Amino acid sequence: ETYYMGKYGEYRAVVTKCRMGSIGEGSVVLATEQAQRLWRPKAVIMVGIAFGIDPYKQRIADVLVASQIISYEQQRIGDAIVYRGSRPPRNTTLLNRFENQQNWKFTRPDQSYSNVIVGPILSGEKLVDDPKYKEALSNEFPQAIGGEMEGAGLGAASNRIGTAWILVKAICDWAQGAKDDRHQDLAAAAATSLVYSVLSQPNALSGLNKLTPPALRYSGDISYRVPA
Repeated sequence: ETYYMGKYGEYRAVVTKCRMGSIGEGSVVLATEQAQRLWRPKAVIMVGIAFGIDPYKQRIADVLVASQIISYEQQRIGDAIVYRGSRPPRNTTLLNRFENQQNWKFTRPDQSYSNVIVGPILSGEKLVDDPKYKEALSNEFPQAIGGEMEGAGLGAASNRIGTAWILVKAICDWAQGAKDDRHQDLAAAAATSLVYSVLSQPNALSGLNKLTPPALRYSGDISYRVPA
């Protein structure tokens, strides 16, 4: 893996990328587990883009913060579909920091401000761009605020090692059959801006259990995941 080391806000950081999805070569599970075993970060924050659920209540570049990851891929197929995916718990302390970041502002091109929306986020291997499939997921999980492809793997790998984690992704489209990359840069910038604002507070990671750092020349305090 390639790692970028530096300082982000008040914290030393190690940044790496992963491919889309939670399985396969270069996936988030492998990238996350390897990075955590190498760097022993205090916390892991995945930053990226997602699809929104409701264009009437949400806007492009609104930032979604996962209170829970809903893995929808694991299913029992019979007379009816039964979803059997896990719902890995996020870190309460990290979630609290993002919920209470009151001074953050990110300005869209139309001069309006992005909002922070906290709630469960759907996660699966499918690049969703079909209104009927999205509607079926929304009906099955009405509490979901958006969807993406890497969160389930992030939670699985981080919980296995015991590292605090959270997922922060901004809305770039509505998965309505007309997916393009017009708003991806804007959404990524919004999510990254919120993370920077939180980590600019000296006490942002206070209360998290520290891991014993490995015998390396550089030991990061936090690691990021930005899907390629």
